[in-house]
Amino acid sequence: MKRKLLLAFAALLLLAAYSPSAYAAGGLPSRERGDGETVIDEDAVPLIEFPTAEITAAAAADENGSAAVALEADQILEAVESVVRGDAVRITVTVTAEAEKVSAALPREALKAVAERTGAELEIVSGVGSLTLPNQAVASIVEKAGGEDVTFQMTRQGAEFGKELLEKVQGAGADVAEDRIRNGSVTEISILSGGRHITSWDGSAAALRLPAGSGGFEPDKGYQVIQVSGDMSRTEHTGRCVMGGGGLCVEISITHLSVFLTLADAVEEVVDGGSIPMVVSPLAARTDGGGMTRLWLAAGLAVIAGALAGAALKRRRKF
Repeated sequence: MKRKLLLAFAALLLLAAYSPSAYAAGGLPSRERGDGETVIDEDAVPLIEFPTAEITAAAAADENGSAAVALEADQILEAVESVVRGDAVRITVTVTAEAEKVSAALPREALKAVAERTGAELEIVSGVGSLTLPNQAVASIVEKAGGEDVTFQMTRQGAEFGKELLEKVQGAGADVAEDRIRNGSVTEISILSGGRHITSWDGSAAALRLPAGSGGFEPDKGYQVIQVSGDMSRTEHTGRCVMGGGGLCVEISITHLSVFLTLADAVEEVVDGGSIPMVVSPLAARTDGGGMTRLWLAAGLAVIAGALAGAALKRRRKF
């Protein structure tokens, strides 16, 4: 009987450790640096798929190549309830559109519910790119939005735009061959509210996936991404190339938004799936202290294993 109780307790510990409701969004610190330094996060982990509350919105591009959707509050609140029930730890809004510019407007009060009632990540996905924000970043954006709705906007810019932008930044494009820009991609990511740009949040790290371009990108290799901000400062990242829903893309970890130039030609080889460079997923951390949780789990399982071994030894001695 005691042995059965111990085994049941071990099973409960394992379920508690790996149940979806045990995970919550927690941003990991960004390793990005400016002034031309390359970012390689040696401690990062790959993005991991977790249970997700999906919201899909279809849109058609207009004559200017722009597609826009406006989500209803009920759509987001239904996803919030899914998280509250423990069915999901991420809310994903996917905009399906063949467009150069994609916009998704989300009601501010619904976003506030995401921040206040859940610990979920918010992910905006499109063919132009995808942005995954930890919950504390969502809360910060809601606060900055005031009483206005929030629009997430992703724009695929041309190679000439990227080239001209680099020329404006002293030293940013001096060592960048033009074909690396042309064979890569140029993406502008914006968050708008009431006509104002929200370019940053609370400093937590968000995950960004950018289109890889046509320049012979290969999965698991590292590619340079130059981020040019509104004040013409630059930050350099080294991101990992992965296969996404819309094809190859490059993952980086960011703490603010601007224009991103994903350059062709690998700059890092990733061996055996690689530990560098990878994107830090905000879900890699737990807000309840994941390290301590795993420590107590290991200790509990060790005690149970010892008790079972002792019981088995006593049985042998009887015989």
